[in-house]
Amino acid sequence: GGTLWGDAFLVKFDATGNRLWATYYGGTNNEEGLSVATDASNNVFLAGDTYSPTNIATADGYDISITGTENEYVAKFDANGNRICATYYGNLHDEDGKTAVDASGNVYLGGAANSTTNMTSPGAYQTAYGGGTTDAYLVKFGPCVALPIELISFIGIVLKPPPDPPTGERLNYNGLPPARAIMIILPLNVPPPMKGEIVSGPEL
Repeated sequence: GGTLWGDAFLVKFDATGNRLWATYYGGTNNEEGLSVATDASNNVFLAGDTYSPTNIATADGYDISITGTENEYVAKFDANGNRICATYYGNLHDEDGKTAVDASGNVYLGGAANSTTNMTSPGAYQTAYGGGTTDAYLVKFGPCVALPIELISFIGIVLKPPPDPPTGERLNYNGLPPARAIMIILPLNVPPPMKGEIVSGPEL
């Protein structure tokens, strides 16, 4: 912990106010906890500010190193208080943000940023800093704050003919009749499927 704020903390109580578990969250410098969210699996997400270069992000996080002096962080814990994953988010100047989680477990971080670069993804609604002291920002991550979901080149619905192919396998089905619809979401560097290809995805 640092000398200004110390560490952030996170505590869980049951419905009658009994403490179930509690933890500090921080490194060698100052941290602040700004918001808490939960998902449908009772995982807990803590977001806030950090000045610490260590003990914040996990190896599988989107950004494992602090940039500049102060960044945002998002950390995911399971229902028993064990840390699952965590990431920094920010650039050379100060950021402030709060977190939310949707029904699919995707994680959102939004707030105010002084940084003028490296805060947005290609094709975003606004990719350039607008001016003034701060701009608002919004970023969407997958469930373990590792792959930014906004880095997407294709989101769509395809018709999936029987039988089910092995996961990830693509086959030419030569116009077999469709059986049901699936949704596919592909990262930026993966091309969309071509007509006649079969891809795996969650059924709708």
